[in-house]
Amino acid sequence: MKANRPDHAITIGIFSASSPVSATAPIRYLRGKDYLTRKGLRVVDGALAFRRAAKELLCGRSLSIAMFFKRLFLKKPAFVPAYNAALLDYQAGRYPSAYLWARRADAQGCGEEKTEALILGLFALQAAGSPLFEQEVKKIQTVTDRWYTMDKFVLTFLSGDMETARAQIPSLLDTCYLNVPELAMVMSCLLAQGSTRAADEALHGQLALLHESPYRQYVREEARKMIRARVSKRYREKLIGTYRYGHPLI
Repeated sequence: MKANRPDHAITIGIFSASSPVSATAPIRYLRGKDYLTRKGLRVVDGALAFRRAAKELLCGRSLSIAMFFKRLFLKKPAFVPAYNAALLDYQAGRYPSAYLWARRADAQGCGEEKTEALILGLFALQAAGSPLFEQEVKKIQTVTDRWYTMDKFVLTFLSGDMETARAQIPSLLDTCYLNVPELAMVMSCLLAQGSTRAADEALHGQLALLHESPYRQYVREEARKMIRARVSKRYREKLIGTYRYGHPLI
């Protein structure tokens, strides 16, 4: 059953964190905003929309907010405060702590919550360079929900299992719009296995989707980065090396 258009004005305010998704993936953000607008909703951007905050600012703010969630968890253990504490620690580069809090979130969660906690914990291990990552990342292959297709591919790719990652690419390209770092991983995986034609096809497919977008102020720069990622191995490695998991607080 589809919901009817609202018969009165409804406004949705979008919270923009210190490093909002509108800055890291503007076209994806605007596409979602347009979808809500077409449904008759009024969408108001957050104060930091399309802006990237300095890492120092993010770390300073997240420390105090993370402590709030940690104290909340100690008073009454639950999934949400543990997950938010883990996410804030991860965003600020406190990866060992992020992993520990993700484990606590997993212990308190159920269903999709456990999947969210697993993914965050794996990204924390990977960013920390922990030897546990190679062992724990195998758990991601048990996730079958298509919602997590991108996270599953990225973690598989970062673990170095190119054969499994390569098998996930067709489904990934069918279900997801890729940003530049994600496309860089896809092309790196394909090129590492000598699939030059498949890498070119992946690039052309994403460029075609990009040029269908009405947001011309972002299309040209995004397309330039995608093409550069195809021709420059060093640039691909830079994009992959700086990739970080992005997820909003709950």
